[in-house]
This record gives sequence, C-alpha cells and structure tokens, in this order.
Amino acid sequence: MPSSNRQRYLTEKGSDVTTIFGVLLTVGGVAVALWLIRMRRSVATAFGDPASAVALVGFAVLTNAAPALAGSHSSMLIGVLVVALLAWLVLSGRGVLRGPSDLWLRISLAMAGGLLVWCAFIDVVTGTGIYGSRLPAYGAAGLLLVAVWLMAARTTVSVRAMAYTGLAVLALLTIPTALYGQAWRACTGGKLEKCSLAGALFKSFYNSENYAAMLASFTLVAAFCAMRRAELVATASFCLLVIVATGSRTSYLAVGAVAVWMVGALLVQRLRPSPRIPFALCVALVIGALTAATYLMWSASKTTLSNRGNIWVAAREYLSGREAVGVGVSKWYYLQDIEKAPTHFFHSGYVLVIFSGGLVALTLFGLWMATLLHRDVEDGNAFTAKAPVVLLVVYSFTEVVWNPLSVDGLTWIIVLLALTASASAAPARTPAPGPVDLVDRPGRFAALKRLTGRHDAAAVAPYGPRTPTPVGATASSFRPDIQGLRAFAVVVVIADHVFHWPAGGFIGVDVFFVISGFLISGLLLKEHQRTGRISFTDFYRRRVRRILPLALLVLVTTYLAASLLFIGERLRSIAWDALAAGLFSANWRFAAAGTDYFQADGPVSPLRHYWSLSVEEQFYFVWPVLITLVLGLAAQRFGWTAPRARWVLGGIMAVLALASVGFGLWQTGHAPTDAYYSTFSRAWELAVGGLIALTAPWWAALPARVRLAMQWVGLGGLVASLFVVGPQTPFPVPGAVLPVLSAVLVVAGGAGGVRRMFPLTNPASRYIGDISYSLYLWHFPLIVLVGAMLPPESTRTYLVVLAGTTLLSVASYHFLEDPIRRSSWLDSKPRESGRPRSRVRAVVWGAPVAALAAGVVLVTTVAFGPGSRPAAPDPAAFNSVTALSAEVQEALRAKEWPPVTPALSEVGRQGFAREDSQGCRPATPRGRDCSAGTLDPERLAVVVGDSTAVAWLPAIRAVLEPEGWTVHPLTYVGCPLLATTTIAEDDSITRACPAHKEIVRSFIADTKPALVIVTNTYAQRLQTEGGKPSLPAWEAAARKAREWLAPAGQVVALQPPPPAMNPTACATRFSTPEDCVAKISPLWQSYADADERVWNASGSAYVATRSWFCALDDRCPAFVNGVVVRRDASHITSEYARSVAPLLTTALRPSLTKALAASAVLTSD
Repeated sequence: MPSSNRQRYLTEKGSDVTTIFGVLLTVGGVAVALWLIRMRRSVATAFGDPASAVALVGFAVLTNAAPALAGSHSSMLIGVLVVALLAWLVLSGRGVLRGPSDLWLRISLAMAGGLLVWCAFIDVVTGTGIYGSRLPAYGAAGLLLVAVWLMAARTTVSVRAMAYTGLAVLALLTIPTALYGQAWRACTGGKLEKCSLAGALFKSFYNSENYAAMLASFTLVAAFCAMRRAELVATASFCLLVIVATGSRTSYLAVGAVAVWMVGALLVQRLRPSPRIPFALCVALVIGALTAATYLMWSASKTTLSNRGNIWVAAREYLSGREAVGVGVSKWYYLQDIEKAPTHFFHSGYVLVIFSGGLVALTLFGLWMATLLHRDVEDGNAFTAKAPVVLLVVYSFTEVVWNPLSVDGLTWIIVLLALTASASAAPARTPAPGPVDLVDRPGRFAALKRLTGRHDAAAVAPYGPRTPTPVGATASSFRPDIQGLRAFAVVVVIADHVFHWPAGGFIGVDVFFVISGFLISGLLLKEHQRTGRISFTDFYRRRVRRILPLALLVLVTTYLAASLLFIGERLRSIAWDALAAGLFSANWRFAAAGTDYFQADGPVSPLRHYWSLSVEEQFYFVWPVLITLVLGLAAQRFGWTAPRARWVLGGIMAVLALASVGFGLWQTGHAPTDAYYSTFSRAWELAVGGLIALTAPWWAALPARVRLAMQWVGLGGLVASLFVVGPQTPFPVPGAVLPVLSAVLVVAGGAGGVRRMFPLTNPASRYIGDISYSLYLWHFPLIVLVGAMLPPESTRTYLVVLAGTTLLSVASYHFLEDPIRRSSWLDSKPRESGRPRSRVRAVVWGAPVAALAAGVVLVTTVAFGPGSRPAAPDPAAFNSVTALSAEVQEALRAKEWPPVTPALSEVGRQGFAREDSQGCRPATPRGRDCSAGTLDPERLAVVVGDSTAVAWLPAIRAVLEPEGWTVHPLTYVGCPLLATTTIAEDDSITRACPAHKEIVRSFIADTKPALVIVTNTYAQRLQTEGGKPSLPAWEAAARKAREWLAPAGQVVALQPPPPAMNPTACATRFSTPEDCVAKISPLWQSYADADERVWNASGSAYVATRSWFCALDDRCPAFVNGVVVRRDASHITSEYARSVAPLLTTALRPSLTKALAASAVLTSD
C-alpha cells in the first residue's frame, strides 16, 4: 500500500476509534452519574454525613466545570467556590480553628502550608516577583488548606470518599465526549496516546490528556482500597476505559507501580495488619523517590522521556546557582511570555517543586509525603489505605500532581481528601467539641480561647511538666503566677532586643533561670517522693519532648532563611551557630566569639539567644544526678530520714550556689564576656530556684497575706531592675542579684496557693506565658533577619518583627509545641489507647534522627561550601589621590554589586599571620621573638600598634621591602601603643599588653631603628577612666608614647581608616552597595584631629589617609575599583592595602629620606 494511502487509512481508522470511545465514554459517564445518585446514602456515609458529601463533591465538580461555566473568568469562579466552602465549614460548625487532634495530620498540614508559603515567598523576593495571576492562585490554594484544617477537626472522610469524588468529576468530563466535537481531539495516525478528554471545553491542567487519566488513576486506586466487589468491578472498568482512551503512558506506569505496592500490602495485611506504616519506612520511601526524581532532572538530556527532558534541561539552566532556594515558579511564566522558556509546563511535580523553592521546598514536600504515609488509619490496613498517597509520590515523577498555582480539577481536592482520609472502609464519625464547648465558663477572653481552641486552665490539667506541685505543697499544680512571670520575662526581653528599652530588659533571662530551676527541681523532688527513685530516662524523655521539637524547627527555619539573605562567612558562621545550638553548647561558642578580638564587633548571629537554652540544658545534665546521689545513694548509705536528706540536699545546693556566686564575681571582673555566657557563673540562679522547690513547705506555711506581700515586693523589684540594671552593670554578679531575688520572692510567695495578683494572673498574661517559649525562640531571628532587609530601627521594621513573632509563636505553639507535649511521643509506656510500643520507637528514633541528619547535612553544606559572589581579577594599584577619589565617587554611585576581590563571600575568612599579630614573647606565649638579632638598624623599619597596624603591613611591606628595608612588626592585636592601660575584649590581651609595650619600648631604645611606623585604633577603653573611652586621656597617653619612640631616627604616624559597615553584615543576597555605605562620625574626626596634633611635631610625621577611603562628603563605600576596602568594620583588606601602596610610597618618601639621614647620625654616634 502506498505511503499516502496508508496514512489516510490510519487517519480514518483513528477517527473511527475516536467515535467509538466518544460514545462509550458518554454512556459510561451517564451511567456513573445515575449510579452515584442511586448510591447517595453510601456516598453520604463515606463523607460522614450528607451535607459534607454534597459540599465536597459539589465543590470538586464545579471547579472542574468552571472553564465551561465562566470562560476566561473561571479563576474568579473557583475563588468564589473556595470562599463558599470555607464559609460553609465555619457556619455549619463542622470545623474549629484549633484543627484536627491527630498530631501527624497537624504536622502534615504544616508541611503542606510551609511548602506553599515558601514557594510564594521565593516568588516575592526573586526576579519578577509574583507574576500574572499567580497571587490569586496562591491565595486560593492557601484557603483550601485552611478548609482542610477546619474540616479535619470534626469530619473524618474515607478513602472511599476519594473514589466517589473522582467518579463524579470523571462523569462530568466524559458525558460531553459524544456530544461536542471540540471536547474530543482526534487521534493521530490511529494512535491512542494523544486522545485528549480535557480539550477545549474543559481546559483543566493545561489542556493535557494526562489530566483525565490522572483522575482516573486516583479513582481506580481509591476504589481498590475501599470498595466492595460489585462497586469495585464497575468503577475499575470505567476508570480503565478512561485511561485507555487517553492513551496516557504515565498512568500505565503509575498504576502498574502502585499495583505492585497493593500486592505487597495485601501480603503484609495477611501476615500482620497494622494501622500505621513505620515512620522509618515512610522516610525511606520518600527519600528514595526524591533522590530518583532529582537525579532524573539533573541527568536528563533534551530527548529524555519523549522530549520532556527538554523542559527539565531548561529549568536546570534557569535554576543554576539557586538550587538551594529556587527561583519561584512565576519565573517560568514570565520566561514563557517573553519566549525564553519552553511553552510546555514542567511535566514533573518534583521539577516544579525544585524550580519553585529549590531543595528547601523539596525537603518540605518529602516531609509532607512521609507524614501522610505514616498517619494512622482507623480501621483496615495502613499499607492498603495509603495506596493513593503512594500514587501521589509515583505520579509526581512525570506529572504535576501537586501544583501550588492550580486549584482547578482534583489537584487540591485529591490533597484535601488524602489528608483527611483515615479509613479503608466506611469510617466511624469522630466527634469533637464544637465552638461552644471549647470554654467551660464565659470570661473576658472567651473569644480568644474559642479562637485558639484552648480549654480554661482551671478546668483542664496543664500539659506536661509545666508547673509541678512543690514538695509538701497542697495547692493545685497549676501556677498562674508563674505563667504571668514567664510573660513578664519574655516581654521585657523582646522589648529590650527590639526597642533597646528598658535598658535592663535582659534580666528576663535571669527570671527564666529561676523559674526553670524551681520547676525542674520540683518535678524531680515530687517524683522521688512519689516513687522513691528518679528515672533519668523518663526525665530526659520529657525534656526532649518539651524543648527539642520547637528548638529544632526554629534552628532549621532560621538557617534556611539566613541562606536566602546572607553569603559567605556570615552564613558559614550561622551554620556553625546552628550546630552548636543543636548540641546545646551555644553559650560556649558565643563566649569564644565574644572574646575573639576579630569577632567581637562582627555581625550578630540570629541564633545568639540560644545561649540561655544551652545553659539550662547543661544544668539538666547535672541537677538530676545531684538529687539522686543525695536523696538516693547517700541517704541509703548513711541511713538518713527523708527530712534529713532534704536538709543535706539543701545545704549542698546552697554551697553550690554560693560557689557559683563567688566564681561569677571573680569572672565578671576578669572576663566579663565569659562570665555572661558561662554555665558556672549562671548556675546559682538555677540553684536558687531549686532551693525554693526544696523549701516549698516552709514558704507555704507562711500566712497568705505575707506571701501575697512577698509577691508584690518581688514584682516591684523586677520592675525596678529594668531601670537600675543596665549594659554597664557588672553582670551576672552582682548585676543579677536584684532580679533573681525579686523572682525568688514571686515564686516562693505563690507556694501553698496563689491569691489574686492581677498583673500576673490575668488571662492575657497567662496566655503570653503559655507561648513564652515560642516567643523567645522566634523573636531574635526575626530581629536579625528582618533588620537585614528593612531599615534598622524603623517603625516598619518594628511592626514586621512584632507581627511575625506573634504569628509564628501562636502557630508553632498550637500546631507543634502544645500537641507534641500532649502526645504520647517518647512515652515510656503505651497509652490507654493501646498504641503498640514499637510505633513509639519508630517516632522516637525516626523523627529525631531524620531531623538531626537534615540539620547536619545543611550545616556542613554551608560550612564547607563555596562562596556565592564571584571575585574580580587582581586590581590595579592607585598612583594618585585624584584617580582614587574618582573611583570612590564611582563606587558611591553604584547600584549593583560588581565582581569584587576578595569575593564578598570570602571577606570574613581573611586573617592575620600569627607572627604579625600576637605580640612579643615572653609577654605573650604565642608571640614572636622580638629581639634585634642581626638586624641592621640603618634600614630597619619597626611597625608598632594594634590590629590596625597589622592590617597596614601588606602596604608597608610593598613600599619598603623593594627598596631594601627590613620591616620588623612589633604589633599586638588589641594592644595599642599608648602610655596607659587599655582594656580589650579578651582579658588575656588586657593582662599581656603592658608587658608587650615594655618590650617594644626597650627594643626601640636599644636598637634605635631608622624608622618607626605607628598606628592605633581610636576610642580605646582606658582603665584609668573606669573602662570608658576618653579623648583627653587618650591624647595624653599618645603624647607619652611618642616620647618612647624618640630614640628612632624618624617616626611616622599612619592615620587609621574611619570605621565603616562590616561587609559580612551589610552585604546580603538582596543588598545593594548603598546598603554598605558608611559615614564618618564626629567622634572619629575628633580623635583624628587629636592624633594629628600629637604626631605633627619635630622628629615625627603624620600621614592622613581619610581621602583614601571616603569622599569629601564623608561617605565611605565598601569597595573601590572592584576591591573590597574592609574585612570588617575596622580593618582594611590586604588587597586594598596593596592597592594604595603607591600612595603610601609618596606619603612616606620625605620621611624615608629623613630616617636614613638620622640613622646615619645615630650610627656614627
């Protein structure tokens, strides 16, 4: 047969096939619709009640019909339908805002919501922003998740409901196929693979035949999970007809893969039915899917999978350099509109997720899938009932099943039903209290409690180890005054950090220490009194459940947000901070950073507040052991009675507290930074809380009026501490004594029952106390991260920080912190529900290990990863001040960061050589040998001063060494050459500095070098001025130091650079060069004038360098001619020092001539 005739034959054959399938599908669609009407009672049972069935099935059908009903306004109609669904859930009382009680469903919803928010956030902050109609789509998807949250609180739908919903939508799509030609695209060449059911009439899912096949696949799998034989046969026949008609190879593969899963599930069910899939298996399945999908994307060529690789290659190119966070899916729409991207969509849900939000979004997607798989089913077998979720995982390889920008069709209906489905057969209705039942008695804050789903504290026992009854106390275990004290502490801490007022707001941390010591000691004492022993295992289980989930969430979230903002060394530093905080050693890391001379003025870590959490956790490692040793082993060994054992324990606690106070007093005077963060200097605050718990019976025996007076006095003392204690107060000893004793009075006064004390016991204070842990953890990262994007200390910044802190704290408390505390996670014994212990172990080991592994991977990726901005080629040196000034002006006008050297990501890694920066032995153990040895004084240039002088050494060496001079640095960081005692951040430098300066003085007197170059940092803290800077005292000390250098042939004072913005802090992924422009302060200028007065005298010279760094209007850029000027706020980079070396040569030439002449005279003498 000729080829033309064969082609015509195939085309005619394809038309015949089209007609046959069109009639079959129309007949099948009508039959399915009639059957669903006849089975309306079964449908209603699957959804829990008829109203839910009508609402959800109607919503699914109408969203699919929207293109036909509203045409170009279909998105608006879908939005109206979403709002209507929400309104029905709220008004009908089928949902409460506290959401479902099931922990894993809460976590799953949180992951889905986090994925949606993350993708929207990336769209906002990248490139074109949210492009076109994407914002309404994001909003509609978010509202649908809220609908799931509301519905799952009361209504339990089944997998069977998913099958009924899919059948209803498929009926809608198939009925018109024989009636409207435009609804059925003719098959090409007799091939069935491109026969589309979702043609021009129903433009769901980008006019793709795979859309209808996908719905049929999910309906088919749900039917196998939940339907009976007759229903199953009919449903399967109809779904297979749809799949064959579309010719979707994706559906063949997906259904085949899930069929293998179903066979395995049936075998498992025969051996041992289980209502839950082990979490470790869930994680393994999801990790395998994510790994395979990611590899498929990154290894794809343009011909992979029927040319779908062409789309993936394009996505990979646009994603290059942003793999971690993505570029936002709106970028794809924008590129399509300007014809720079393939017109087709991603053809892979995983590719969509990576493109939208990078590996971060992919992680959230995987966690969402894992929690969906792990969640309990109420009856039947979890392996069977979770088959639709497995299909979701499999189908996402080659189709966009999950799409945050599409709410038409079953895209989100599938998600909605998969999230809420919990049974493989008709479910039992799970009642939950309605809005009216949430509060036992009306009150002023009843609306707030109703909103958050909280019971009144008087009617419901507080969760977990919140406020235990002290030994011997008879009152209720709930202490509303302590909740109010928590509220006071967290509010003043946040106010201090945000507004820098009141000055003593940081004493809130000390209040937390007292509360923690009291509560933990009370728990341990109560357990020993009740059982005669203390279980370390149970104690640490409770601590992990109470502290770890939210702490890890904030750590990971903060790091991920920081990775969007910061680059290079700052991001690496935050990664190490996160690792230290996760290991509860943050206090020691920040103490080391605070005493490290080169980090003391560095950017603030968003995780710095974790130091207090680390102190508490270290306390928890020791305190239970101490109480057990005294009340258990020692009491048995010496035969002590219980009262005597408590007396001994109290004595030991008191001795430890006094020892800590003494150590803290010494350390505050010698190493104040170490003292502030040290566990040893803070232990007395926690120990005092333990003493209150131990002596609670004596406090409870006091008259009620006396105890109430104690509390009022204590509260007054706390308020006074806010204004009496300040940043200049020696802390923690004696500065923390007043707030700690005041907190002691409040806590001790509440023993034996709390009378009404409105400032602490009102409902608002109690609620803030409830969420105080969340408030404390969230507020500081927001301050640092928002401050990097918005103008610091502006009203807008304040509002964003406070609003964000409130929203995140309320959400994390109600959706994570409180549910986990109330859950059975890490319980040593199964609960009454009979949950097997093996399932508890799965969570015990799976969740923390997975979280820790993810954290370690993220931290090490950044800690050892490459920088983000490219470096410029080696810069040219400046030969004139005029040329340099022109480049300074050009840098001030720059709107974008050019390639610079060193790369901004590497600036913070620059350091000083040990032999140049550690002073002279024996004054400093790590210093250099500063003896003259064989040095020739006639061409000997000695450099003296602190770290500013060290930073100038590359320029000085570039000038002098080519001309035969020997550069001999006698420099010591943190130790300026002043004839007075200065105070450095590192106490060891403060102690070694006088001896080092004496060595320098002797060297100059003995060697009589030809040239001495001196430069010091301004505004040093002086011991004679009480540790404060003083310009007159500084000038007098500089004049005296000048006399020390008189034996030299010539002395040159090099002006230090004006302080500026630290590039590691101001240079972010979204910053501009203008964000790093600094202005010369009047303080610096006054010191510069005094410096010039000192050194502009006979025998010395002064080199002013101000114009080398700043313009005439006193503005100083972060880079000049592609060279980064400073490595931090004070020290120039070695590259910039070498760039200005020709200018230094010109400035030093007269002094060099004088130095050689004077040296010759000195030598001849």
